[in-house]
Amino acid sequence: MRGMQSEMWTSMPGIIEAYNPAEMSATVQPALQFRRRTMQGTYQWETLALLIHCPVLFPSGGGYSLTFPITKGDECKVFFSMRCIDNWWSKGGVQTQAELRMHNASDGFVFVGPRSQPRVLAPNPSTSGVQLRSDDGQTVIEITSAGINFQTNGSLNINAQGSITISSAANIAMVAPIITEN
Repeated sequence: MRGMQSEMWTSMPGIIEAYNPAEMSATVQPALQFRRRTMQGTYQWETLALLIHCPVLFPSGGGYSLTFPITKGDECKVFFSMRCIDNWWSKGGVQTQAELRMHNASDGFVFVGPRSQPRVLAPNPSTSGVQLRSDDGQTVIEITSAGINFQTNGSLNINAQGSITISSAANIAMVAPIITEN
């Protein structure tokens, strides 16, 4: 059983080596080394080969998706399908298996976002609301029970082809620097 388990792929942390946005796939370096027995009977740690053409998971549904840039060095988690995904990935829908392999390193899906301790978000993520934020915390959209907050050290641009409506049961305050003409 132990020998069979050692050949079964379930999930592991990884590091993005490359991202292909056109096919939404990544090349991933597994972040755990494996111990192998040499011909001499000793053991050594080996870095696993790159995992290629792994579909990337973005939260999506109902005609909407949350996407973000993926760059080399981003940490991720790779989940391995229990069966071959090749036909499904290339054709979509319900498909037969191209091969009868199971729990194989060829069938990984990538979820970008898990973080090792050296890469945790700073300042800490909110414990009172949902945030869409930059890693450095300089740009944040936060939804809490008290409302929606926007924070940025850059510009806030609103572009609309249609109208913009702002309504409030209370006063609306606008604070901006005074602009003078030369």
